[in-house]
Amino acid sequence: MYCRPFGLSIGALLVSLLVSFIIVMVDKNQTSNLDVRLIIRPDEPVKKIKTNHPIDLVLYDNELASDIDRLKQSVESVKSGYQLQKQDISLENIPQEPVKKYGYVALGGTFDRLHNGHKILLTQAALRSSKHVTVGVTDVNMIKSKKLWELIEPVEKRIKAVKDFLTDINPDLEYIVLPIQDLYGPTKDDPRFEMIVVSEETRRGADKINEKRQQSGLPLLDTYVIGLAADNRQTNEEEEKVSSTCTLHVKHYISSYCSRAKGAAIVNCDFIAHDLYKPGLPLNHTLAETFGKNIIQENGENKLQQLNDLLWPAVIEEAQRRAQALGREGYRVVVMEAAVMVRAKWYTQCHQLWSVIIPPEEAIKRLQQRNGLTEEEARQRIESQPSNLEQIELANIVFSPYWSYEFTQIQIDRAWQHLEELLDRRK
Repeated sequence: MYCRPFGLSIGALLVSLLVSFIIVMVDKNQTSNLDVRLIIRPDEPVKKIKTNHPIDLVLYDNELASDIDRLKQSVESVKSGYQLQKQDISLENIPQEPVKKYGYVALGGTFDRLHNGHKILLTQAALRSSKHVTVGVTDVNMIKSKKLWELIEPVEKRIKAVKDFLTDINPDLEYIVLPIQDLYGPTKDDPRFEMIVVSEETRRGADKINEKRQQSGLPLLDTYVIGLAADNRQTNEEEEKVSSTCTLHVKHYISSYCSRAKGAAIVNCDFIAHDLYKPGLPLNHTLAETFGKNIIQENGENKLQQLNDLLWPAVIEEAQRRAQALGREGYRVVVMEAAVMVRAKWYTQCHQLWSVIIPPEEAIKRLQQRNGLTEEEARQRIESQPSNLEQIELANIVFSPYWSYEFTQIQIDRAWQHLEELLDRRK
């Protein structure tokens, strides 16, 4: 058996497990974030172990010196440049905590972008199971109440991440990872379940499941509650919930910030469109010929697509001309701004698409305030635009406006670093 718990110190892990072999993965960019794997040497011959995540660093105890080659060869998924180091690890003074085992264990959650809290929950479930673990992953209908729920990964991707993690920490158990449509999933009426793993914040959910089981005459589930320690590296801007989603965030000032602090030039397509309308320019004459002098009448919206078909090619052509001119002036990055970037498919002319999204209801309120529209008028306008989901599917990086200026700058720095790495690779 081998385990890969996260977010705990080695000492804390030794309380639960007798360790004979330790594998540690180190994030080269954040060496303080250790991914610890603990392998228990079985009595029978060591099986071949292929993890879903390649291993960077292997540590082993002095007492295992005679077996290290055999154990090392059993792990197939090490990186080509991994390191092997001997460490003094003593278990004599570590109290052994007995772990009660259950045949059928359950837990549930969103499991979006598996973080340390999720991994602790999953690991504790695997440690307490002797046969089977079922994991319920919240489906779309259960996450739509969250702000910017569109940023949460598709349920299929979340299910795969959970399965991969569980098979990494113990491939000998049976796993069922399935989407759930409500709080209960299969736990409310399956008599085989014996225990459920929850965090402190979701303990009430376990109580409700037991209420359902009691009504059906089923045995109540034992509940194992995990108290999660606060992350000292977490900023005040981040959610403390286990189910929190980690995303990049930004306010409307991203472009001015990029231009001022990052040395990028800006081409604003909305300004270009207004410029091209000016009297005497070819586009102005074309529009007048096409729509007549009453182009800005109430019925003008009936020919909106025809107008766009004339305007959008002219705008992107001028934007490209300006971007190329800025490149010749020495700018390494040109930021192209456009409200219709996705609708007009101008993103196909760019190397990356950075999108700023807000919840539709918030967008409706802002449009009402800015343009003096009724709620219904604003809603129709928002619904005619690409949805947040459509933008997220196309975007390289997604931002949203719910964080402080300072935290936003940190996130922009991260995104900009990725962009610079991309540019360096293109040299």
